[in-house]
Amino acid sequence: SLRMMALAALGIGVHAVFHLYFFALSMDGVRGARILVGCLAGALPAALACQALLIARWGLVGALVAFALTNLLLVGVVAIAAARNYRPAGSRDRAGVAS
Repeated sequence: SLRMMALAALGIGVHAVFHLYFFALSMDGVRGARILVGCLAGALPAALACQALLIARWGLVGALVAFALTNLLLVGVVAIAAARNYRPAGSRDRAGVAS
């Protein structure tokens, strides 16, 4: 089914983006690992609830949608955490001046 292949491709694409963040944070050592573990722990309850609900309701289609949504949630959480923890030097000073 074309629809199922599209859902699978979407999920795999978002999962690949999550892995890019995963590897980038892993290269930072303990700091990056802590940020990543915190993001995973924070997003875990919502991700599991999404998966349980969608899979129970729609079976395989729900699983593919849940896979894509779970990874999208993880990408969002990790992107926000990375943006907050890895600001360029001096960006806090500029934010204070612009206010």
